[in-house]
Amino acid sequence: MNSKDVLEEVYRRYNKDPLGWFITLGSDRRNRSVILIQKERRLWQIKTHHISPYNNLSVGGKTKSDKISAPNTISFGWRDLSKELLQKINDDIRGGGEVSLEVIESISKVDPKPLEDEFTNMMTGPFNIIANPISSISKNQGKLDKKLSLELDKLLFKREGGGMYG
Repeated sequence: MNSKDVLEEVYRRYNKDPLGWFITLGSDRRNRSVILIQKERRLWQIKTHHISPYNNLSVGGKTKSDKISAPNTISFGWRDLSKELLQKINDDIRGGGEVSLEVIESISKVDPKPLEDEFTNMMTGPFNIIANPISSISKNQGKLDKKLSLELDKLLFKREGGGMYG
């Protein structure tokens, strides 16, 4: 499964049921970008090696977790926010540079909507950003991560013509 297929599947599934999604971003030990996407027991992963700012190689895959363990955070989604809530966000950022916990709690009470719905004031998130997202994954996700790393190594090997000495 390539990264485009992963994104298309997640997009379709999100639009059918936008509640309960979690997205974690980070990088692995080799400084490759990692995106972990979770919906109940379903897990998707995209791993990207950045060759330059304009060129990268990505692979993706999916698995199921042996248990349901949602991150201790607000679920991800596209939310249609009121003008009042947008104003509170704006005021917080201008006042102190950060959005207050009170406003974050208000945002969390707005249910995510399918992307196919109409939005007046759309906000996306949250994204959980951690240094090494692989450290918090299930056994099955660990197997998928190793498989994706090998696939990415093979793609890089092919692209580089057999490596430095090849």
